[in-house]
Amino acid sequence: MVTQFYKSLFTEPNHGNVGFYMKYRFKPLEADVTQSIGGVVEKDEIRKAVFDMGAWKAPGPDGYPA
Repeated sequence: MVTQFYKSLFTEPNHGNVGFYMKYRFKPLEADVTQSIGGVVEKDEIRKAVFDMGAWKAPGPDGYPA
């Protein structure tokens, strides 16, 4: 009985097809953004992007907090 309690406490329930719900959560990416995602990212580019963001600020119009 005790082990079953902790197993259920730390086990996530199956919510079915999460992909279906996620499809409508975010705006679709524009074509130029989609193409740039597959490119090579330099270490300096990452460093600049991270250090230029303010705490809890969004890096752009996408609304994802930093």
